[in-house]
Amino acid sequence: MMNPHLHYSRDTNGVERQFDPSMPWFGRVAPLLTCLPPCTVALDIGCNSGGLGRLLSEQGCYVIGIDLALHFLPLALSKGYVGAIQADAQALPFRDGSFPVVILSEILEHVPDAERCVAEATRVLMPHGWLLGDVPTWFGRWGLRSLRGHKWHVRTLSERRLRALLGAYLEVVHISYRRASLAAGYLLPQWVHFKAVKP
Repeated sequence: MMNPHLHYSRDTNGVERQFDPSMPWFGRVAPLLTCLPPCTVALDIGCNSGGLGRLLSEQGCYVIGIDLALHFLPLALSKGYVGAIQADAQALPFRDGSFPVVILSEILEHVPDAERCVAEATRVLMPHGWLLGDVPTWFGRWGLRSLRGHKWHVRTLSERRLRALLGAYLEVVHISYRRASLAAGYLLPQWVHFKAVKP
C-alpha cells in the first residue's frame, strides 16, 4: 500500500499549531525540549514540516530531519534544520552509530513496521546515545478510536507494548504519561513519552 504521507500536503505546524507554547497540546513535545542541551546533534525521524526542529534549533541544537513527504523538506530547512532528507524510517540512509540523539516523535503509530523503525533508529545511534519520543496513549483521542477515524494511524501502543518494543533493542530509562489538559477538554492523558539508551 502506498504511504499516504507521500501525498499529504498540509503543513501541520501552521495548521494545528501543535508547536505553539500557548496551546494546551504543546505538552506533547515539551519534554523533548528540556532533554537536550545546546549544541546537541539530533536526527528527527518523520520531521514533517519542521515544527519540532525549529524549537530545538532555537535552543542551539543541530537537527537533521527525514520524512517520506518530499514537499515538507524545504519547510523543515526554512525552520532551522541543518539538513532534511527524503527517506524511509525503516531504512535510514546513515551509517551505524551516526547520531548521539534520535527522535521518534509521533511516528511509531504511523509506520508499517514499528519494530523495524526502532531497530533502524537504534542502529544509527551512537553507543550510549538517547532515543527520545512520544506516541498517543491507546485510550486517548488518538488511540484505539483513531484506528478507524484517523487516516494514517495503523496501531496503538500501550505502555506494556511500547516497553517491549523499545526494550528489545535499548535500555528503557522511562516511559511517562503527560497529564490531561483540561483546557483542551482532555480528561485522560493523550500522549506517553519515552527515553531509552543504547547500551
